[in-house]
Amino acid sequence: MVWKGKRLPVVRIARRWRTPEGPAFSVDTGQGLPFELHYSELGDVWTIQPLAESDSTAPGPGDQAEERLAHDRHNRGQDNDLAQSS
Repeated sequence: MVWKGKRLPVVRIARRWRTPEGPAFSVDTGQGLPFELHYSELGDVWTIQPLAESDSTAPGPGDQAEERLAHDRHNRGQDNDLAQSS
């Protein structure tokens, strides 16, 4: 996955579930920062949100939407790394 322009490997899927919009995952990265990933099947868009709010890399207002759009542009037309690792 890509967060703030940096590629972070997903080293563990801690939890998976399904929402009305699509699949969701709680993952651990090689950087020690856990994330929650949500996929909107209708919009073909991933939303990425860090779970450690006290971390200095946690997003400010509007950052989540920016990362969602950047991630969507990066992955459009490419295979999803998360799906390949499952």
